[in-house]
Amino acid sequence: QDGGRVYRLPTSAEFEYAASGGAADRAFPWGGEPPAGRANFDPTGDRPFNRWQDFLQPAKSGEPNAFGLYGMAGNIWHFVITRADPAIATFRYRIEDPPLLEATVMGGSWARMADYLQRGATEGMGSGIRFPDAGFRPVRAPAGRDGRARPRRRTGIAQGPRGILLSWAMLADDTPALGFHVY
Repeated sequence: QDGGRVYRLPTSAEFEYAASGGAADRAFPWGGEPPAGRANFDPTGDRPFNRWQDFLQPAKSGEPNAFGLYGMAGNIWHFVITRADPAIATFRYRIEDPPLLEATVMGGSWARMADYLQRGATEGMGSGIRFPDAGFRPVRAPAGRDGRARPRRRTGIAQGPRGILLSWAMLADDTPALGFHVY
């Protein structure tokens, strides 16, 4: 915390927006041109992990994007927060803390080929394993916000052979105009 503000990992959508500098039509943070000479990546796919010191570059390498951010593609993977849709997620028995099961990273790295540098490309990394090409870029919550997710109490009850009753609790500061998407 800094002056009452909370730092956290960005969501995958926040990272994509920041990486592209706010432009929605870019394949890479710099545009549609090939990444050679624009990002630190492995063009041939043969860089060994044990030689990371030979390939890792300073964080402020290359050209900044439209938001002034450096290294949003290549150099290191960036950890992001993802919340998988439970309707399509693979089955896991007894999930106690979903964020600790595995981590999602975006942006590619010095040890990966150009495909991983593209907008929206993600990779999973197991928790508790060290990777020489992974790092993080925190997001600072706006003043007056603590950035924590607030869980809602949810219930789903079967109603006949093809129906389900869904119910959830509103939070104290929810407005009457608040809406939900139910899939």
